[in-house]
Amino acid sequence: MRLISNRGNIDIWNPDLENTQEYIQTAINQGYEVKIDLWTKDNKLYLGTNEPTQPLDFDWFERNNGRLWIQCRTIDVMAQFNKLDSRGSNLHYFWHELNKISLTSRGYLWCESDEVVPGGIMYQPKEDNDLTEAYGICSDSILKYKK
Repeated sequence: MRLISNRGNIDIWNPDLENTQEYIQTAINQGYEVKIDLWTKDNKLYLGTNEPTQPLDFDWFERNNGRLWIQCRTIDVMAQFNKLDSRGSNLHYFWHELNKISLTSRGYLWCESDEVVPGGIMYQPKEDNDLTEAYGICSDSILKYKK
């Protein structure tokens, strides 16, 4: 099962540190993949949870790209990535707003649903969810799913 840290969080939600390169790197160093949020501002890419806050270091991004699930937070980010890599061979990205299921650039089902979608990546699943049919989990407390 794929274990994906949400914005670098491993055992608790930490709004002061999440979605910063250092915090995300800590999760990657511990063996997790990480879902990050990317924004555009002044034609540059930024990390940030609810708004663009930290300029993206492209050297860091290239080194860690294979471990990142990129949530495009603006249409501009999605359009740029789709233009650069429409089939997701280099960048793994997706758009999600109010939909319960999104399809990532690599064909994974990203699921923000109360029920488990077989073969899907379950985002912030409920405690009582039976996750045996899920392909992966993304959570602020991903450590509890590590076996």
